[in-house]
Amino acid sequence: MVKRLNKLNLSTYLGLFLLLFAVISFISIFFLRSNLIVSNKLEQEIVFNTIQRDTSNIFAKVLYKYEKQKQLLKQKHQIVLDYINKQKDPLNIDLQEIYNKINDNNNRYNIYISDDNLIIRNTTFKNDIGFDISFAKDTFKKHKKDKKIGVSAPTIESSTNRFFSFSDSYLNSPNDKKILQVSYTYEGFDNVLEKLHANVDKYKYIKGLKVYLYLEDEKFTADFYFKKYKGLKPSLEELKHRILEGNRLSKLDFNNSISKIIKKENNVFREVFIIEESPISSNAKIMYSILFDQTKYENILKIYKILLYLIVLACVISLVVTFFMRKMEKKHMYDNLTKTYNRNGFQYIYDLETKRCDRYNRPFSMIMLDIDSFKKINDNYGHLVGDDVLVSMCELINKSIRENDYLIRWGGEEFLILAPETDLDNALKLAEKLRLLIDKNVFKTVGHMTISLSVVQKNDEDLTENILKRLDDLLYNSKNSGKNKTSFKK
Repeated sequence: MVKRLNKLNLSTYLGLFLLLFAVISFISIFFLRSNLIVSNKLEQEIVFNTIQRDTSNIFAKVLYKYEKQKQLLKQKHQIVLDYINKQKDPLNIDLQEIYNKINDNNNRYNIYISDDNLIIRNTTFKNDIGFDISFAKDTFKKHKKDKKIGVSAPTIESSTNRFFSFSDSYLNSPNDKKILQVSYTYEGFDNVLEKLHANVDKYKYIKGLKVYLYLEDEKFTADFYFKKYKGLKPSLEELKHRILEGNRLSKLDFNNSISKIIKKENNVFREVFIIEESPISSNAKIMYSILFDQTKYENILKIYKILLYLIVLACVISLVVTFFMRKMEKKHMYDNLTKTYNRNGFQYIYDLETKRCDRYNRPFSMIMLDIDSFKKINDNYGHLVGDDVLVSMCELINKSIRENDYLIRWGGEEFLILAPETDLDNALKLAEKLRLLIDKNVFKTVGHMTISLSVVQKNDEDLTENILKRLDDLLYNSKNSGKNKTSFKK
């Protein structure tokens, strides 16, 4: 087996460089991608926690007022209900008298009367004329069945952007389907809500923020939109959807946030949900739903993913290039038949080893050998048998020289052995060892064979041409003096 160079060759350097570059690039991009995922999640958590803290503070104050005002609102409602039930045509009466009676100087209460189809027809809050409250008909029926005046959890009225609670009951006329509502307006929250809207609006990637307040005793869910929208009344379908969504969330039971990915056309959103118990009311749950626009983030992740694939591809290509370069180097530096070094390999090894030996002041010797009467083998047995002899002899020699020695096919049946850090005496011993090894070996088909050798040690000023000429001359002496000999000169 041919002994390989200890020094890395060009293909190895190139392969290692490309592989190292690919690995470093892969690790860097993988780290950047992982860091982007972590930082994006952390940023969203910070934003979420900030909004959650602000809204929790608001709800704590609102629910505190709600608990104080709930019974009072029922009392006000009963006063209005008694007054309305005495009227012949509730939808056409002037409500100013009873309005003045239930309100103090702050005017906190408003009155609403619906027709049988649950459309507001008479109210002290003129903006709600024609508003459809049928989205809450199940709640109204439940309160009627329980024979009580219902009071809703605080909710934000979108057109005024203020907190309200609504009481409700049916009118007392036989089979009456009309609904009476009285609203209570929570004062003192305008500046707080504006500040919260400003905080939410500064995060441009927040595309939606909804908070649901669920009261266990009322089985009612109120919804809040804390991202500022145009003050328009929601449609009936929208209100129904909000109630269904709030009721769905109220049945979930989780302490940590959960999320889902929503894809719309070319945009990607991440909706995060979390439920917390109200710090004020034990039967109240606060449910958050926040919608993050992750389109830019997802696009960057795609770029990183493509880069990772490209780096893996580059790594594979570099390995393939290295493999073919090594094949080319082998073809360039190694003899195809014997798998030993050829003349190109000799020049590379000679320059490498002589420089090293000169640097450390170590001896360097060379052996030239030629197979005796090799032409007769080709003539008598054919070139294929001759090739087998060359291969077998190289295998024998390679097993007998040191790891740091190099066997080179110089041409035809002529070979060189480079012996770094070996003086003339030891090189001569090696040459004789090889001569005797070949002389005693029996080769397949051809039987006994011999070799002639020459040995020289490189002097400090020796040029390559001088050493080779000395080897040639000494080998000529061995051939002409009977063959199967080793010639040397000190």
